[in-house]
Amino acid sequence: MNYDTKSSSSSNDEQTVNTTEKRILRAANLVGKLFEEFTKEALRRLNKAEDEALERLRDYVPTERLMTLKEAAAYLNFSTRWLDEGTGAKRKTPIVPVIRIGASKRFSKRAIDQHLAQMEVGHKINLVTGRYY
Repeated sequence: MNYDTKSSSSSNDEQTVNTTEKRILRAANLVGKLFEEFTKEALRRLNKAEDEALERLRDYVPTERLMTLKEAAAYLNFSTRWLDEGTGAKRKTPIVPVIRIGASKRFSKRAIDQHLAQMEVGHKINLVTGRYY
């Protein structure tokens, strides 16, 4: 009789171990699925945020190549000397928008076009956003 009790006790222990193992495996599978879903959602959000940041960056960072003094003068059909003097440091307001980098000057075609449009129409224009006000 004692022997039968041990046998049934041992069988119960094995069943408990098997049930516990099954629960652990189910929990591990559930954790794996949750992690996979979380990772997918995190990557989706990250990609969305990256796309939004790049879109905002395109609005603020000029992607055009800046022109040299000689190229800008040719674009405006003026002499380089006239443009150089008109955008010099001694001049309070340059005749066209200029970017000074050390001793050299660079010009944005877009900014020049917007500046000329402002002069032609007689409206003020924000050179950063390109909008009239």
